[in-house]
Amino acid sequence: MNVNYATDVLAFDLRDLGAGQRPRNLKGEKEINGEVIVSTDAVIQNAKQYKTTLGRELALYLAHGILHLLGFDDHGKEDILRMRRKEEEMLEFLVGKMDRVIERHARRIKGKG
Repeated sequence: MNVNYATDVLAFDLRDLGAGQRPRNLKGEKEINGEVIVSTDAVIQNAKQYKTTLGRELALYLAHGILHLLGFDDHGKEDILRMRRKEEEMLEFLVGKMDRVIERHARRIKGKG
């Protein structure tokens, strides 16, 4: 990645692919080996801007990163559309779970204060 601006999510494929190789689409495989790094500042800012929950925004970034690890790309119009459809499928599963995790964590923090 050679950009000079902040990004909301990074995905690092930890498989040993060899120099210059990109991950192939892993449809049908059951395991991925990678890390997804999310900017919590971006989650908070974009949740406010798009009037959505922190859980939904966090779930969107996680879904996006996971899809990159699975070999999906978002550089061309068709690739972007395909990735957005998959993100929506994943969000149906993740959103409620993320909202509950964030609420539980927030209660724990308030209890310590």
